[in-house]
Amino acid sequence: MTKKIPQEIDWYELSQAAAYLGVHFTTLRRWADEGEIEFMRTPGGKRRFRKAALDRFLNRHSENIDPTSDQHALSALMENQALNKTRAGIQGLNHDHSSWMHHISPEDRLRMRNTGNRIMVLLMQYNAQGSNAEVYLEEGKRIAAEYGMICYQAGLSVADTIQAFMLFRTSILEAVYETSGLDTISNQEGNTLYHRTSGFLDHFLMGVINTFCEQKNC
Repeated sequence: MTKKIPQEIDWYELSQAAAYLGVHFTTLRRWADEGEIEFMRTPGGKRRFRKAALDRFLNRHSENIDPTSDQHALSALMENQALNKTRAGIQGLNHDHSSWMHHISPEDRLRMRNTGNRIMVLLMQYNAQGSNAEVYLEEGKRIAAEYGMICYQAGLSVADTIQAFMLFRTSILEAVYETSGLDTISNQEGNTLYHRTSGFLDHFLMGVINTFCEQKNC
């Protein structure tokens, strides 16, 4: 379960900082060792991360690709479109009183939304890395297991769990399809991003369902 971190905290411990970023503490420790995130050590040798440094890392999560490249432009456009479409889809569910969303608690909705945000960040990182993205697939497996557990604990059925994720998945793929047709971006790059994104999301969905079914013994 993600730890709740008071907003007034300026320096985070390793586990707190990992929770803030939405990754496993071992992932954050590796990023810190590689110089991706600045930190300091206490006299006892413990790592401490400043909130401002964590925010800077989140803000530049997709900057590891050339900002002048077509691939970077496509990723940025896709992210904005996907977020807008997801919000519109959720608003539609809120008006449909028969939907699964009306049967889960506000706390579970928040957990699902936070997990969705982490998936989006991870997907942007995955697409930015090109062929060297195994670490993001592994992190995706961990988040998928967490998402499946959230759905199970919220009392969703398998069908509801798939529907919940498909709303997010469809929004992203529609955004990729639409943005790949822009004149400033080549169709080849759009197709590559579409298939890469689709594969990542399929991989993630299987992890969600596997975790859910392990709890249901199905």
